[in-house]
Amino acid sequence: MMDTSIKINELQNLDQSMINALLTSINDLLFIMKVEGESFIYHYANDQAIKNAKLNERNYVGLSIQDVMPSDISKKLIESYQIAKRSKQALWYNDELIIDGKKFYFETVLSPIINESEQCEFIVSVTRDVTLWTEETNEKLENELRYRSLFEHNLDSIIMLDSNGYIQQTNMSTY
Repeated sequence: MMDTSIKINELQNLDQSMINALLTSINDLLFIMKVEGESFIYHYANDQAIKNAKLNERNYVGLSIQDVMPSDISKKLIESYQIAKRSKQALWYNDELIIDGKKFYFETVLSPIINESEQCEFIVSVTRDVTLWTEETNEKLENELRYRSLFEHNLDSIIMLDSNGYIQQTNMSTY
C-alpha cells in the first residue's frame, strides 16, 4: 500500500514564505485541522474556505468542527476525519450539499500529517467544487440513455451511417 500521509519532518524543510505562498494560492477550499483526542480543531482555513464555509462570521481558530458546523454536517465530517486519522492514509470522498436551494457537488481529500511518534497531529482537507463537471457528466449520461432507449426500442428501422456511407449501427427492427 502506498503511503499517502505527510510526515512532519518533511514539512520542516519548507521556509515560511513558501508555506504562505502555497496556502494562499490554492483556489480550492483548504482547511488545516489539529487533532486533539477525538476532536478536530480549526487551525487554518484559506480565503476560499472561509468564504464558502461562512467562517468569516466568527473567530473559528481553536474551535472544533462541532462548534462551527451544523450538527448534520459536523457528524459526517467527523466520521471522515476519524477514518483518515485511524488509517493514517489520505481519504477521498464526494459530497452533495444544497446551499441556498441549489445543489453543489464537492470532492474532498483528507491528508493526515503524522509526527515522529507516528501519531496523527493534523489533517489537511482540500475540497474542490466539482458541480459543473458533475452536471455536465450527468447531462451526457442522460442524453446517452435517452438516445439508446430511442434507438433500441423504436419499432422503425434505424440505420446509422458514418460520413463515408458505411453502416455503423442498426437497431433490432432493421433485421
